Amino acid sequence: MDKNSNQGFFDMEEAANFLKCGEKDVLQLVREKKIPHSVLPFGKILFNRERLRDWVLTFEQMPQYRREASSFDKSQNISLGKEICQRFGCVAKERSKYTNLYLEQRVYAQLHPRLTGDGIDLALRECGDDEKLPNCNVLRKIEIRELKGYWKANKSWLEGNGRFTKHPAAAFHIPSSLQDEPKNPGWKELKVLLEYTAKKCSQK
Repeated sequence: MDKNSNQGFFDMEEAANFLKCGEKDVLQLVREKKIPHSVLPFGKILFNRERLRDWVLTFEQMPQYRREASSFDKSQNISLGKEICQRFGCVAKERSKYTNLYLEQRVYAQLHPRLTGDGIDLALRECGDDEKLPNCNVLRKIEIRELKGYWKANKSWLEGNGRFTKHPAAAFHIPSSLQDEPKNPGWKELKVLLEYTAKKCSQK
């Protein structure tokens, strides 16, 4: 259990324990594609802990007045993207599908919202093939093609074959849970990544 848990994933047994049900019940949900899961090329089934938690919350039941209050609170709360910019003093400019983060006149990172509302994605300029890029445990590395802003001219920027980039960007998913946990180590990982990329960008 420790090995998968450290990597942010449950196996079948751990998922069943988390859901307080039998492995057969979980397997049935997998077969019916009713539960978020990953099937690896060699047949292993894994469950991302954050996605499994969010899936469970979609079944939450509450009185009508509580539901309305929750919606109001959510609308009043600052978005994760804006909190990131405020926390780290980022100079940002919103585009239609993403937000650019600037170092002087150069874009060194981007924030991409998710349609599911499950956190936000971070793209780091020309860091996709950088072997010195700091490692992360909370922030999950993803493919740049998963980014909402992977389109038109920005697609070339992300792939590293555009007018302003020569190397692909690195992309990470920032879970929404960071907003509820000010001391979550993911904040430190995010700070290190942004500082590393900004320093790298300033040296060019």
